Amino acid sequence: MQIVLSNSVSFRNLSRRAHNEPANLLGMHHLINRLGGRSQIELGDVCGPAQLARLVKADGADTCGVSFTTISNDQIADWRQFFSEMREAGVTTIVGGLLPYLATDQFYTELEPDIAVIGEGELVFQAYFDHGASWSALEQLPLYRGVRGSTRIFGYDFQDRHIPRVALSSLGYKREYSLEMFDFIGRPYLQNGCPASCIFCPSDFKVRYKTPRAAIEEIGHLVDERSAVKLDVLGTDFFASSRHAAMTLMALISEYYAGSVEWLFNARPDTFWRMINNERRALELFAGEANGQLKIQQGIESFLPKRRIRLGKDHTPARAEQIPGLVDQTLAWCRENGVVLQASFITVDPESTLDEFEADLREIKKRLEQYPDHFEVVPGSLHNPLQVLPLTVSAKRYDTGQKQFGFAQDIRMRLIFAYIYSQKAKEEDNRLVLEEAGRRREFSQRTIEVVNRLLAVAHKVRSIPMDQLTKIGRPVVLQLMENNLDFFADV
Repeated sequence: MQIVLSNSVSFRNLSRRAHNEPANLLGMHHLINRLGGRSQIELGDVCGPAQLARLVKADGADTCGVSFTTISNDQIADWRQFFSEMREAGVTTIVGGLLPYLATDQFYTELEPDIAVIGEGELVFQAYFDHGASWSALEQLPLYRGVRGSTRIFGYDFQDRHIPRVALSSLGYKREYSLEMFDFIGRPYLQNGCPASCIFCPSDFKVRYKTPRAAIEEIGHLVDERSAVKLDVLGTDFFASSRHAAMTLMALISEYYAGSVEWLFNARPDTFWRMINNERRALELFAGEANGQLKIQQGIESFLPKRRIRLGKDHTPARAEQIPGLVDQTLAWCRENGVVLQASFITVDPESTLDEFEADLREIKKRLEQYPDHFEVVPGSLHNPLQVLPLTVSAKRYDTGQKQFGFAQDIRMRLIFAYIYSQKAKEEDNRLVLEEAGRRREFSQRTIEVVNRLLAVAHKVRSIPMDQLTKIGRPVVLQLMENNLDFFADV
């Protein structure tokens, strides 16, 4: 497979997005190259469908994959022409992203792509290469969903309540074909876009909020018509945009749906604290009506002001310095009201130093020990939030041509990366995940175990004289990671 990956839309301003690939495309790009294909990225919203068609032909690609999050009426004609040119050139076209999953038949009859991938795209490409790089062979697998128009559909329909289990391998992601059953999770969006500018997200400063009535109609559609039993509410900057709108929506939710489903609100620490201050009575009433089924998800990423600014989470030191205090107050509020706080972290980035790595871990550990029942790292792989991959923090800010371990500026951090990716870390990770099954309330204690182990790794790395570290480059890191040498044996 020689594939060109592209997207239909991005919120990046033109001067920045021309050289900063969205993280989802970048992740697929690295996966395809690891599996034996040859991939490159051309942003469709920068060059446009017509120029993209010329680039695909000039590259001699046999496949082109386009990620569609949305498409407007004035874009349909241009994209229809693009897919027509690809068919004439004998190029296989693949569509992915959110839109192919949600789209009506008109999307398929207008554009007529060859393949549509829904759900986990990595799972489909892994199966494609595992079965002789043949789409026809995939039609014999459970991930074949049939045909819409002339388009063959592959992937696992989340409406069937199937979500692929993800396991880490020592050299990246490995998708297992075994499935786990989950209740259907609905994801209502309270806004389009986002006012933030995190470097690992394609959204940037442009945002439009829904009306309370439109938001409650979307929630009602998910609960009443699609039988959602869990709602992962995205776009909670809505609650900080207008106090009147926030109070109106909270009243509607409380009246119709508060106790009928499990709620997960995704909110930044500063946004949620404004929610608590502005709508404390409504929020506490809602928490009570939810009967313990309210969770808050926060992408804290780091407690250190310098790192938060590097990651684009905050734009001024003064604002970044407020975050630890806001998190502590949120934790206290959650404890008082029986609300679970789930938090995610990116404890390393290409500019991270060993001092920063240890400092962030100590801040995480301190809060885990203080609030063990209401503080979790993102479920799944316990190491996953602690990794640095080109498909996360490097996506917008750093040279994407550099490989996984080539851009650690602090030479000691290369050993930290080697441990995180090592077979030993993978085995410990799998052990803890298995222990977690059926005992979610103890998850925080196992997360402390991971943090303690990473602090021990950092302590060991710190003990190595600097003159012995000068030869620690990518080959040494890969050897440590792949062969699981004795360096980490006593950690």
